[in-house]
Amino acid sequence: MTTSSPLLRRVAVQLSSCLFALLATAPATAAADGTGNSIQIKVVGSLVPPACNLTMPAGSTVDYGRMLHSQLSTDSHTLLPEQKLTFSINCDAPAKVALLLQDEHPATIVQDLIKAVRDEPDANFMANGLGSVNGVNIGIFYVRVSTGSGRNVPGTLRTLRSDGMRGWSETPVDAPLYANGIYAVGFSEGQAALPTAFNTVSGELAIQTLIRPSAELPSVDEIVLAGSSTLTLYYQ
Repeated sequence: MTTSSPLLRRVAVQLSSCLFALLATAPATAAADGTGNSIQIKVVGSLVPPACNLTMPAGSTVDYGRMLHSQLSTDSHTLLPEQKLTFSINCDAPAKVALLLQDEHPATIVQDLIKAVRDEPDANFMANGLGSVNGVNIGIFYVRVSTGSGRNVPGTLRTLRSDGMRGWSETPVDAPLYANGIYAVGFSEGQAALPTAFNTVSGELAIQTLIRPSAELPSVDEIVLAGSSTLTLYYQ
């Protein structure tokens, strides 16, 4: 605690004495002349985090168009061409941000299909459902941050992962985002172990899609891919 100078202490005492003297005499004065008024002083305001906005300038839909049944493998999975979506995070002041992915059709995931291309022990938690046809799940897709850079952070950003309880840890290179809405992905500068605050981050999301063997799919005229997941921005 900072110690006041003798002068300041004396001034404080003098002001206090004057104040008490005024308060002591005010009622009598007001009662004597029948006048008196008061003004209420208020101190207001609010503390808020920076405002941030997540956008995808080129849109957020991956469209594979019309594909022929004959293009699918009969007895193995079919890996469709990887697609990229650009994203941008803009904040009006430096902020620490994180992205959270939530699959909207988790019941339509083809279990273990992602393990054909990813060997992580918990790879199934990274898979997003593609919908189903006649009760048969079609396939999966997964999302990963392929590149990222910050306006006030030089060089390529490193991605970190957190479940909100056990702190942050570095993610493997090109690791997919978890699709269960639990693990968040943040960005850090250099070897920083925690997310870095910045005004702007931009980069690419890579979308990889797998279709189960065509022999396991129903014989119908058209199979519609209906994958849908929500990407949410958190910041502080």
